[in-house]
Amino acid sequence: MRLFIYQFLLHLATPILVVAALQQAIKRQGGLLFFLQRFGFCLPKLKNIDHWFHCASVGEVNTVIPLIERILAQHAKKKILITCNTPSGKKVLSNKLYKKVEHCYLPYDLYLQTNAFLNMCKPTQSFIVETEIWPYLFHKCHKKNIPITIINARLSKRTLNAPQFIHKLYEQSL
Repeated sequence: MRLFIYQFLLHLATPILVVAALQQAIKRQGGLLFFLQRFGFCLPKLKNIDHWFHCASVGEVNTVIPLIERILAQHAKKKILITCNTPSGKKVLSNKLYKKVEHCYLPYDLYLQTNAFLNMCKPTQSFIVETEIWPYLFHKCHKKNIPITIINARLSKRTLNAPQFIHKLYEQSL
């Protein structure tokens, strides 16, 4: 029930997400691709991704690069997808792992967008860097038997001070 309420509220907030995504696309020079991918459009045509890493932004991308380089050194044929939420994260990724991995922006945690993303890449394993808790995404990964590993997780004071509804949603997600 909490997940339904979360999805309902998130769908109500979609106009705000549209404005925020437009601002970020312009301010951070992510362009039209950033905007479209955040809403589940223009996702790359990838199938059967071995490892999917979600990195919120630059710090998380930098954190995970040595791990990805090691995976690629040991298993050159592994298909790796990295998602992030910001154009700056994509830029760092492009500079350091150019053409070795796939990239797209992670769509917002909305029903259709999340399903489109997971159906597009079909990851066998997911790694969430830092504490990016996406309740619907985690729910769908569980339903599709996609294991989730959280790397370098920590909860901020802001997260701990969230309303009880959010605490229960996080508890259910994790």
